[in-house]
Amino acid sequence: MGTERVVKLLRGHRVRIARALVRQTRALAPRYEQLDSAAQERSFITLLLATERLLERGDEAPLLDAASHIAEMRSAMGFRVDDFALAALGFLPVLRRFIVENARSVEEGLDDYEAFESIGLPFIGRAATIFLEATEDPTMPNHLRPTFAKPTALPPGLSRLRIERVTGTAEEEEDFRNHPLFSKAS
Repeated sequence: MGTERVVKLLRGHRVRIARALVRQTRALAPRYEQLDSAAQERSFITLLLATERLLERGDEAPLLDAASHIAEMRSAMGFRVDDFALAALGFLPVLRRFIVENARSVEEGLDDYEAFESIGLPFIGRAATIFLEATEDPTMPNHLRPTFAKPTALPPGLSRLRIERVTGTAEEEEDFRNHPLFSKAS
């Protein structure tokens, strides 16, 4: 199964992956350039360790705890949810490329990445909620606070998020080729 291969791959290359994530984060959200790169690298290593634990044991608590700690630190530094979301989204393309490049075949690499992505996407959604909660003003009266869904756990099972495939036939496309909206675009 791809999950075991992904865990082994992450475990063997944590520092290099973390450094690539630092570079990607800084490219996506330049505000991260104000952080010490070594500290940012350690944060990513912590997230990678927690991700390994989730993939291996199904234990999401360390990943949610790490995300909460990082969100509180970033919020205290004045980062906004869009900065945080871009940093979180930077994980996906870096790990996709790394997993596919280190697979025996493209098909195996895509299967392995899908195992990672099936927990990565729901986690990014949870991380955004965690960040929003970290930005709440503790002095604001409860009735004036915005409400957010509590990040309790990732969906049960490691592969609950089904990645959709594009299906159909060429004939289905023909119906739209003559549509006025699409005729100039093709």
